This record gives sequence, structure tokens and C-alpha cells, in this order.
Amino acid sequence: MGDIVKLALRLFIFALVASVLLAVTNEVTKGPIEQQKLASKMAALNTVLPGCEYEQIEYEGISDDSVLDEIFIGKNADGSIKGYALTANPQGYGGEIPITIGVSTEGYVTQVYVGSLQETQGLGSRVGDDAFKEQFIAIAADPDTLRSDVDTIAGATISSTGVVTALGNAAKVYAALKPEIVKAWQ
Repeated sequence: MGDIVKLALRLFIFALVASVLLAVTNEVTKGPIEQQKLASKMAALNTVLPGCEYEQIEYEGISDDSVLDEIFIGKNADGSIKGYALTANPQGYGGEIPITIGVSTEGYVTQVYVGSLQETQGLGSRVGDDAFKEQFIAIAADPDTLRSDVDTIAGATISSTGVVTALGNAAKVYAALKPEIVKAWQ
């Protein structure tokens, strides 16, 4: 009986020390992780709308099942609107694909940024290649145009269709959002 109590006490102490160490590690790394996320977001925003100051806006029109996450207005130094940036996380074959889409005030895609991928090398990972992303540049941010004027990647249908669908969703939100933004900023 005494051995069981000693064993239980050792196990309790081990679990307590492990949980305290995990809690301390979590607190120590929380700040750097948030800084890294912010740096990553800023890199994406600066890629799709370079040289801007960004202001996140709230939009109630994004449905709960949408892959879109955040919407930003990109402003020039003089305060004029340069464009809009929308972030999304469509589902690919290997997991979520973090993308940021830039849309000019004229309604054209300025750039597409694809974050770190977990897709199959040589197939789904090609959605991050310049050759795939460049086909979106200067296309009207219109869901029908994006679906008809864009080629998906053979062998990576799930990943490339996920990106195209996210861009289509971003175009829908942009179309719905633009009149509200123009009215608010005039």
C-alpha cells in the first residue's frame, strides 16, 4: 500500500512540474508568436498593396461559412484610398491555404500573396508559385471573371480550386463593400 502512495505522489509531482513548465513556456512564447503573426500579416499586406497604411474594417456581410477572414483599406500617405486587401484561408488538400488578395480602387486584382503551405510538393504547393498567382493580376475582381479567366493546376484541383473560390468570395465581398466604403470615405 505504501508503494502505491509513493508512486501516486511521484506521478502527481511529475505532472505538476510538467504543467507548470508548459504554462511558463506558453507565457514566454506568446509575445514572440503574436509578433511573428503580425510581421507575417504585414508582409502579406505590403505585397498586395505596397507602400500603404492599413486600416482593418469590420464588415457584417461575411457569412459564417466564408473563407474570408479580414478586410483592410490601404491608404496612401496623403490619406487617399489606394485599394483593399482581403485575407482568406481556403481549404486545400493539405490544410488551409493562407492568402491575401489586393484589389485596386478601380476593381482589379493587384496581387495575390500565398502564405506558408502544407500542400503536396510539386502539386498543391504550386498555388504559391508566381506562374499561378500572376494570372490573377489585373483581372477584374468579379467572381464570374475570376472563374472563367483562370486556369487551375492539373493534379492539384482541390488546392487551386480553393484559391480560385476564395478569390471569388473576396470579389463578391469587394463588390458589396465598395459602395459602403466610398460613401463612408467621401
